[in-house]
Order: sequence, then C-alpha cells, then structure tokens
Amino acid sequence: FYTTRCEVANLAMEDSVGGGGATDFDLFKKWWFYVILFFCIYAFSVVVHLFFDYRQWEADRVRLILQEASQTSGSSDPHGEEAKKEE
Repeated sequence: FYTTRCEVANLAMEDSVGGGGATDFDLFKKWWFYVILFFCIYAFSVVVHLFFDYRQWEADRVRLILQEASQTSGSSDPHGEEAKKEE
C-alpha cells in the first residue's frame, strides 16, 4: 500500500478546504451570535439616545443661564415694560 505524492497532496488539500469530515462554521446558525448582535444594537441605540439627550440638556442649560443673566443685569423685567409705564 503505497501512496503517491499527488494523492497525499490531494488529501491535505481536502482537509484544509473543509472536506474530509470538517464541519462548516456558519455564524448565522449560532444562537449566541444573535444575542451578541441584539446587545450591540441595544447599546448603540442607548448611546445615541444619551448623546442627543445631553445635547438638548446642554442647550437648555445655556438658554437658562442667558435668561437669568439678562434678568439680573439692569432690570428685573426682560421685556422692559416698566420703562414704558414710566414714560
């Protein structure tokens, strides 16, 4: 029972390509892939939500600071209605 070099090379190539009893690894058939995918999408949506929430909070805070600064500087009435009544 002698094998030639070509037969040995063919057997080695079949093993490396996936033949010869090797199982195919299909990621879409693994349950943990979908669990990880779900958590990644969930984490991404939470991060995006927090980012836009923070930007809105920051804009509201700046608006409030500017409003308080305009009220304390000069007159307590931001629209100047007291000045119109005095005239």
